[in-house]
Amino acid sequence: MNSPETPEATAQEMSAVGRIINVFTSPRKAFESVDANPSWLLPFILILLISVVFILTAQDIIVNDTIAQQESAMLERGTDPEQNQRE
Repeated sequence: MNSPETPEATAQEMSAVGRIINVFTSPRKAFESVDANPSWLLPFILILLISVVFILTAQDIIVNDTIAQQESAMLERGTDPEQNQRE
C-alpha cells in the first residue's frame, strides 16, 4: 500500500523555484520546505540581482535629477552651465 506523503517528504522534494512560488501561493509548504532543507544560495543571488537592478535604475534617475538641479542653480546665479563644461 502506498502511504500518504508526509509534509516533510513533500517539503524536501520541493525545488528552489517551487519554494519561491509557494511563498506567495502556499506559504506553509514553502516554510516547511525551508525548515526541512535550508539553503541560502538562491535567495542570496535573487537579492543580489534585484539590488543591482535597483541601484543601476536609481543611480541613473538620481544623477539626472542632480545635474538638472545644479544647472538650474547655476542659471539662477547667472552662470552659464555650458561655459563651465568647456573649461
